[in-house]
Amino acid sequence: MVKGTIKNLIFDLGGVVIRFDGEHFMDREGITDPEDRRLLMENLFAGSDWLRLDQGELSEEELLDRAKKKLPARLFLPAERLVLHWAEPVEEVPGMREFILSCRKNGRKTFLFSNAPKSIRKTLDAIRADELFDGMVISAEIGMIKPDHEIFRYLLEQYGLKAEECLFLDDNF
Repeated sequence: MVKGTIKNLIFDLGGVVIRFDGEHFMDREGITDPEDRRLLMENLFAGSDWLRLDQGELSEEELLDRAKKKLPARLFLPAERLVLHWAEPVEEVPGMREFILSCRKNGRKTFLFSNAPKSIRKTLDAIRADELFDGMVISAEIGMIKPDHEIFRYLLEQYGLKAEECLFLDDNF
């Protein structure tokens, strides 16, 4: 039996369950030039188009086409690898799988709630997310992104949750 009022734990994906860090991904790709890193970060991970990707307004290919208009040709291939293969290999945050499974074992429901593109499903399959979560809301699949209040309402309504019984774990304030 669950004690207290927190019955549901809601987890963000990137930075909480799996690693999502543009700087780390560029390190992994061997991109060392500071200007190249700045350009890639600005035009990919930190750009407004990434939010549009997460909202389902752009595909990865459209994001790449838009970025290539702003990047020098020498960065086209690295940009492609960063956009299409950032989660290869998927790196789980150490201890999170065990923590989530422990929460479930102790009677709490767990949910995934992420700003992510539609293609994130292959990453979720790779980490066996169905073993971890009672439900999932992916922003691009519903056309809304956090921190819009409507996506939070959607999550609560979709799974019949009461806000006062939920705790949201995120890597962003």
